[in-house]
Amino acid sequence: MHDRLFRLYQQHRIININLNVIGAGFLAIALAKWPVHAFSVWVGEQHKLLISVAAALIDGLADIAIYFVLHWVANHWRPLTAQKPGDDDTHPDFWRDASVVQFQRLALTPLFYLVSIGGMYGLQHWGMRASWAFVVAFATAIVLTRIIHTWWGLRTGTFKRPKARPASSEPAENPPPMQGQL
Repeated sequence: MHDRLFRLYQQHRIININLNVIGAGFLAIALAKWPVHAFSVWVGEQHKLLISVAAALIDGLADIAIYFVLHWVANHWRPLTAQKPGDDDTHPDFWRDASVVQFQRLALTPLFYLVSIGGMYGLQHWGMRASWAFVVAFATAIVLTRIIHTWWGLRTGTFKRPKARPASSEPAENPPPMQGQL
């Protein structure tokens, strides 16, 4: 059963990209909650905007690092299939593949931070502790941007499995003649 779920996760990009981004987002929130709390105690709860911006930086760094690991597991790691020599050449380039998704997420960053920082700032003003305002606002921003990014990814083809790059970059032995050549 676990093998089937893992294969499903690896074979369908709409599933793995969304699970990776949501997983990275919520793991980053869980990892960043304590540093956000410690920072708010250190600078004082009255500095709500400074705490909100620091929370965004802490969360962003953790999120990106976690996402790259999850993306590699979903799209480039093949523990359930036998690896053959030279098999790595048939998979799309990891950095290019992961960076396309990150670029699209970057384009949604203004909306994400408007909801997350603005929401956290507002929730703190309504009396919620900084660490819990962080959790609620950033989780809301993740859900909202996941919906928009999924729609965008379906329209642009990001959620389709990328074509494998050629196994060799060497030119063919007898390339076809170019137009105009005899």
